[in-house]
Amino acid sequence: MSFKRVNIVVGTIVSSFIVIFTNKMDIEIAFFGETNSYIAGIKEFVGNYIILFLLSSILSSYFLESGASECIAEKIISKIGVKNRFSMLIVLYSISALLTYAGINIFVVFFILIPMSFQLFKKVNIPWEMVTLPIFLGGATFTMTMLPGSPSIQNNIPIKYLGTSVFSAPGIGLISSIVCVLFSIFFMSRELKKQKNNNYVYPKVFEKSNNQLKKISLFASIIPVIILFSTISLFGIFSDVNGVYPAMVLSIIYFMIVHRDMDALNRGVMNAFAPLIYTASSMGFGNVIAESDIFKNFFQLLSNNSNSIVSLNLISIFFGGMTASSSSSIAIIMENFSSYYLDSGIPKEVIHRIGVMSSAVLANMPYCGIVSAVFKMSEIDYKRGFRYVFLGFTIAHIFSLIIANILVYFFY
Repeated sequence: MSFKRVNIVVGTIVSSFIVIFTNKMDIEIAFFGETNSYIAGIKEFVGNYIILFLLSSILSSYFLESGASECIAEKIISKIGVKNRFSMLIVLYSISALLTYAGINIFVVFFILIPMSFQLFKKVNIPWEMVTLPIFLGGATFTMTMLPGSPSIQNNIPIKYLGTSVFSAPGIGLISSIVCVLFSIFFMSRELKKQKNNNYVYPKVFEKSNNQLKKISLFASIIPVIILFSTISLFGIFSDVNGVYPAMVLSIIYFMIVHRDMDALNRGVMNAFAPLIYTASSMGFGNVIAESDIFKNFFQLLSNNSNSIVSLNLISIFFGGMTASSSSSIAIIMENFSSYYLDSGIPKEVIHRIGVMSSAVLANMPYCGIVSAVFKMSEIDYKRGFRYVFLGFTIAHIFSLIIANILVYFFY
């Protein structure tokens, strides 16, 4: 439905009822129930992430309205040049990877980078639908599931069940990361070379604000980024509290002082709700899928017959695709299968790394929360933009996972 330009909320509701009827589920329980239902999924996601979305959107609004994103974009262009389009993609790819590896939530990264990317893509003539490539490949592949030490949610979930660490199987993780980076660079280059047209259409979502941009210095523009990095780092060293929220609050306060525009604050608040509801509705649909007979039957089949590292790969990929969430997939695997795989003799570090990596292979389905949120935020329709997300993200994980399994075969 997403490819037919059906609103994602409408699409998830209709799809949920199709699943409910075809699996003969109780409508009241599956759709309106207090737990593991469509409505419960929305409530849980909104309750957990509304503050994150609000702060991210407000910060994004200030980056755009203050002229900070324009200033940073102009500086990048002045250093690279308008003709070197591929270098622009590499810069965005690197920034996305750096921010996520530093512990900044992927939602925050998208809210910050998309307005800045708009300036870059329009000035150097790159089709707007390709904006998902460098940001997804940089922030949602190797820094999320492979690179040793990654602070991502996915890399932290197995620790509770396996007694491992974020540095589990560092050799596998590092080599897989290198493979992922090399493929990402190749894929971005290949897709960019295909673009022959020079009359690309860019969304108007950022245009209105750009006409009213104020001049701001480069130093003043990057101070919020410095605040984000330093605050998150300090909280990581001296406290168990997640430093993302205070970091964003401090950055917003800074903008409110140097850029006294309450309209930017108000627009940021209003712009937060559409991506939030889009993402939450995807999570609700994931709940319905997870409670369906096909899901439960496959779950039971694997739990009765899982007997190798291959099954760990397959089960993680399957649940990642069904829930459209790598974190949900790895949580399901760890909760229900971790003890079995430990008893089967597979090293816990291998279970950790392979499980996390394979959980992301199909997690970017059309009903994935982050995908729907990004497409709504950037005004890219699925028909034009999803192929970049799916092919780049999925193939990068598949290649890396193949290498990881080869390493497991020879060294574990």
